[in-house]
Amino acid sequence: MLHEAFEKAGQSPAFFLHFASITLKKSEQRKQQSNSFSTIIMHDTPYLGYAAGIITTLAFLPQAIRILRTRQTRDISLIWAVAINVGTMLWLLYGIERGDWPMIGANTISLLLLMTILFLKLRYR
Repeated sequence: MLHEAFEKAGQSPAFFLHFASITLKKSEQRKQQSNSFSTIIMHDTPYLGYAAGIITTLAFLPQAIRILRTRQTRDISLIWAVAINVGTMLWLLYGIERGDWPMIGANTISLLLLMTILFLKLRYR
């Protein structure tokens, strides 16, 4: 039956086997590329953590500096400031529990910056 389908399509079963082997080879190549990428990611996970921590931590620095210079905090939501401080503190505790140094370092510095922003928000109301 399969042989008849190939003949109607003008192809031989050998064509199908050749096509199947090419498809299988490409699938294996994709799998190897995926695995090599996964290996790199898994091997360099702490570096990814440090990079993410540095970038997200530094994101709060310009806001803290601006508040210190202008002494204006009307555009900062008090609810946001409290919530982000509590959330960051919980992330820090989670990092401490796991012994995850990128998480501990990033959240410690972030918490200091965020506490500064919250303190200034309360001071310059």
